Amino acid sequence: MKVRPLVIIVGFIAAIVAIYQLDYTYRYRYRLTIEVEVGGQVRAGSGVIQVTNRLDFIPGSGTRYTPMVKGEAVYVDLGSRGNLFALLGGPNYTSALIAEKTFTALASDQEQRLKAMSKLRAQAELGLDQLPTLLMFKDLNDPKSVSIVQSADLAAAFGPGVQFKRPTIQMTDDAVTTGINHRLTWPKNIPAAEHIDGKWWPESRTKLQTGYFVSGL
Repeated sequence: MKVRPLVIIVGFIAAIVAIYQLDYTYRYRYRLTIEVEVGGQVRAGSGVIQVTNRLDFIPGSGTRYTPMVKGEAVYVDLGSRGNLFALLGGPNYTSALIAEKTFTALASDQEQRLKAMSKLRAQAELGLDQLPTLLMFKDLNDPKSVSIVQSADLAAAFGPGVQFKRPTIQMTDDAVTTGINHRLTWPKNIPAAEHIDGKWWPESRTKLQTGYFVSGL
């Protein structure tokens, strides 16, 4: 059986691209922990999220690192006050950028910074303006019962005596967190890119999607 020259060329190019991407792919994991004070007691939730940055060639734009996220939104059970979710995506800091933006002092060059982050095991406290998009559900079984939560004013969403205690980020080797399907049953029945609520974030083009709750799992 003859092997056509075109097949050989295509295979060769594919191999070169694979090797190139492997050499310029950086992966790290971080644990996002959110502590909330509720009536003098601390309620906490955390999750490990993985970010893989791969150098891609964009026709007409050159090369750039494209982040891919694997993980789930961080969930905090506030007891009788309700629930709080820190999303993977949305108008605020996204899970793909939060760690890199926190540790910018590692290097001014993005590639060097990503390389360092893959080995970094540092911890840092986050400012409220560095948090991912936050929201709550009046009914966990109804995705359209969602409401935006402002990080600077948790009391407006959950009542008096509810405030942030400390949000932190910790670079880690721990396994990516799973299990959100035990709390939210509807994401698995809705495509990741499908909009859940057309009235969401009316000031922007961003719409709430299931991909903001679970990605890459």
